[in-house]
Amino acid sequence: MTAVLLDLYGTLAGIDFDSIADGRRRGAELADVEAGCLLEGWTDTIDVRSVGGLGTPHEEVRHLLGACSRRGVDAGLLDELVRIEAASWRSGVRLYDEVRAALDGLRRDGRRLAIVSNCSWQTTGVLEATGLAGEVDAAVLSFEVGLLKPDPAILRLALDRLGAEPAGAVLIDDVTANLDAARALGMATVLMDRGGAAQAPAHRAVRDLVAAAATLR
Repeated sequence: MTAVLLDLYGTLAGIDFDSIADGRRRGAELADVEAGCLLEGWTDTIDVRSVGGLGTPHEEVRHLLGACSRRGVDAGLLDELVRIEAASWRSGVRLYDEVRAALDGLRRDGRRLAIVSNCSWQTTGVLEATGLAGEVDAAVLSFEVGLLKPDPAILRLALDRLGAEPAGAVLIDDVTANLDAARALGMATVLMDRGGAAQAPAHRAVRDLVAAAATLR
């Protein structure tokens, strides 16, 4: 396989959801809105946010606040809430221990790498903070392209950016539906099952990225 498409969350990195929620509670306190309402808003809008459906970060936060309060939000406060949200994600996401070395090994083997993630705007900062932005040849983020896995169009887009064909590519992901879509395109697939919970998986399952890389040799 010359091209490796990599899911981000649950595959390369874990999210400290408590830390993210703490940041959002701080934002709610500053905006003088009920924290539960704002937290629910972030959760309920994940799909639309992940295709950029709420606009810029400032527009997104303004929309979420508007669902919790009729009061307007001044520009300075909005800037601070966006800053807190971005900072919470940058500090609240960590690469799994083996990932950096495994990526180095894949590159030494001549693989071209792309991250393909269902995500919203916060992930741009995550890629910078973790150093992943410099570790891969392309990053296809759903909020930027308006497509979500398992839509095969987002996988095709990633392949195009790597100059690869499905027959020479693999998707490593922790969601079976995404892998099913990749297999239907003619790609190889590896299920990232870090918790070892998969029973009789439909795709070859591994516990970490080192093991995933070994399946490609």
